[in-house]
Amino acid sequence: MGQMTVRFTSDEIDEAAKLIFQWLQESTSTVAFTGAGISTESGIPDFRSPGGVWEENEPVYYDDFMRYPESRYEYWRQKSEAHGDFTNAKPNCTHESLARWESHGRLRGIVTQNIDGLHQDAGSRNVLELHGTAREIACRDCDWQEPADAWVRFFVEHDQVPPCPDCGGRLKHATISFGQSLPRETLQTAIEWASESDLFFALGSSPGPAHT
Repeated sequence: MGQMTVRFTSDEIDEAAKLIFQWLQESTSTVAFTGAGISTESGIPDFRSPGGVWEENEPVYYDDFMRYPESRYEYWRQKSEAHGDFTNAKPNCTHESLARWESHGRLRGIVTQNIDGLHQDAGSRNVLELHGTAREIACRDCDWQEPADAWVRFFVEHDQVPPCPDCGGRLKHATISFGQSLPRETLQTAIEWASESDLFFALGSSPGPAHT
């Protein structure tokens, strides 16, 4: 099924804005859930839409990453190609609006599938990252973790998956891959926020899994 574009008149947009403002005024606990669709305007491609990341590359499953050196290399190749999209991206008006809602006490927090960190760049402080963050590299064999930039450069310059500097173990972006469990504490907090909210916005997300 093809995508359908819906266009609204300026009057319809004004009415919708007034209604959202009224909801926010009346709500005692508002939560926003965000997906890849809110970051495409910032230049970050999504994963599953036509022309998305998974049309060009087969995702590397977590078990394969952990088991096979060639899978770890392919994982790092894909992540290194996409790294520039994340480092060059800036928050757009949706990120900024949600940050303003939070700063004015109208938003409890954001539950996001996104790994780009743009909510934090926009000023949001209460952000639950269900799928982790592409801004960090973490060792799967010890507790080591650092920002991603230097390690992506290592891979590009040496054409080699970097080993953990502490234990020599398997380094991976601090994101959730296919077959990898969501972080239990983050998921539990997200469930609590959702169940306690009386206003819940879903923005830029479509049905189905969106692992990274």
